[in-house]
Amino acid sequence: MTTLTIDIWSDVMCPFCYLGDSVLAEALEEFEHRDQVTVTYHSYQLMPELSVEPVDMQQLLAGRYGPEQLAAQHEHLAARGKEHGLEYNFETSLAVNTRKAHELSHFATSKGKGHETMLRLFKAHFTEGLNVADVDTLARLAGEVGLDEAEARASLERAEFADAVDTDIVAAQQMGITGVPFFVFAGKYALSGAQPKEMFAQALNTAWGETQ
Repeated sequence: MTTLTIDIWSDVMCPFCYLGDSVLAEALEEFEHRDQVTVTYHSYQLMPELSVEPVDMQQLLAGRYGPEQLAAQHEHLAARGKEHGLEYNFETSLAVNTRKAHELSHFATSKGKGHETMLRLFKAHFTEGLNVADVDTLARLAGEVGLDEAEARASLERAEFADAVDTDIVAAQQMGITGVPFFVFAGKYALSGAQPKEMFAQALNTAWGETQ
């Protein structure tokens, strides 16, 4: 059976990644061959310099972009997110190092729960204001998507998938990826950013045609 692969580089605290993932999911729902599509998530850190100790995201970004520009961008993103059933609560989002969250994503993928776990991590960060660097929190989220909580905690504590995170980050650098989300269809067709559903549909159809 023909399989279409989609590789996605994203970061848990990237609002465009949350949005792009949701729009892609909508495009896949309308894709005739959706049952023959395999989606794999890859790690990317927008701010690897951050600590596991949370800081206020609003204050951090306002210092970089200015409060007025940041407020306008968040208002736009919140409106777009609402169109796709997403709830952004930027005022409660915590800026933390997302490395452990990426390790959990890899653990979940190894158990066949990659997509569910990424969605839960996005919601935890953007809607619920949770600390996605905290191992206790991550283990609980793993349990909520049907993974073994104790096994997930043990995996995180021994950094079982740390090398997998590094491998993804190096691959992104080698591919020249400088921003996320970044989607690669069938290993050759790339889309970056939270594109409209029509763009994802076009990429799906083009990539599928090449696999035949």
